[in-house]
Amino acid sequence: MIGARHSWSDIARTREETDFVVSLDECNEVLEVNKDKGEVRVQAGIRIKDLNDALAKHGLALENLGTIAEQSIAGAISTATHGTGISFSNMATQVLGMKMVLSNGQALSIDDSENTHLLPLVRVSLGCLGIISEVRLKVVSAFRLHGRVDTTKTLRYVLENLDTYLQKHDHFKLWWLPHQEGVWIWELNRTDKALKSNRLLEWFNDYFLGRIFFGSWLGFLERFPTIIPKANRFLQRLFSYNERVKRSDKVLTHPILIRHQEMAYSIPIEYTVEALKVIGEVIEEEDFKVSFPLEIRFIKKDQNALSPMYGRDTCNITFCMYDKKQYKQYFERMERVMLSRFDGRPHWGKMHFASQEELWMRYPRWIQFHSLKEMLDPIGMYSNTFIERLFGK
Repeated sequence: MIGARHSWSDIARTREETDFVVSLDECNEVLEVNKDKGEVRVQAGIRIKDLNDALAKHGLALENLGTIAEQSIAGAISTATHGTGISFSNMATQVLGMKMVLSNGQALSIDDSENTHLLPLVRVSLGCLGIISEVRLKVVSAFRLHGRVDTTKTLRYVLENLDTYLQKHDHFKLWWLPHQEGVWIWELNRTDKALKSNRLLEWFNDYFLGRIFFGSWLGFLERFPTIIPKANRFLQRLFSYNERVKRSDKVLTHPILIRHQEMAYSIPIEYTVEALKVIGEVIEEEDFKVSFPLEIRFIKKDQNALSPMYGRDTCNITFCMYDKKQYKQYFERMERVMLSRFDGRPHWGKMHFASQEELWMRYPRWIQFHSLKEMLDPIGMYSNTFIERLFGK
């Protein structure tokens, strides 16, 4: 199964030329909207950006979103895609029910009236249980967000006041360029203020600086990596963002328009301060030249079996690398830190190199999920190399 093919991991890659890929691109309709219950029923292939627009026409919205809106809804929930905000869980928790086609051709309904006990197991399915055909989602009344980016504080200051930031803002995250102390602090809060944005300044920041300039800048630094520490200090001072009040999804989503490599790990939120300190130390000790910001987000715990946020409030740290030659060494070293010191769990849609032995012990319901996989797909129709690495052949 593939969604929008937006994963960095091999989760949707076939094993052999004889394998088949199944796409739900044409299954992209909103089937039912129930404003009274705060629910919608959609075909599983609908892109999140299209769902956002459809919901807005009904005065509705998803309560939280990830950074991008290009994924299919099935792909987003199956990989536990998340945004930020310690009062909000990942997107899979918004699933109230689904329909799934199994490898024997039978349809399976899972919701609050049928097979309810399976919901925590199937919300984050990695695409290996069956073809999700329909999804029923919890929605909320449409709302606006006041978005502000503060570039005046240091990483140390933010970490010393982390609890205050988490409680003060509905959605809060950080971008941190290594080799220097400055951070971009994203503060997003619900508001009744009138819509307000500066289109010219948004275009300059989001498109010109964020794509044209930054893309050329990264290409230059790839050729001259020794100047990256000084370049990062300059870049931190260069970028500034205007405040904006817009429809919620237009503020929550902020697509990164530059091709890059990406890995993300979720750790218990209480490890945040120590983890970022160690990451900075390892980057300097190993002489990694990192020109792409780390993104640090915060997510509420949930009870979905293969969710990286299962049972614990979470800090998610996303590692990005533009350099195609050095990313693997950097990612593997950061992964060792996340696994060995901070009980890390990888994002299923991002690169990771952890083995089954390293992962199963981190998920209390791993064996239960594996047993359900064996029951629903005994012939391994929905398996590939990625799934076999996690669960065996």
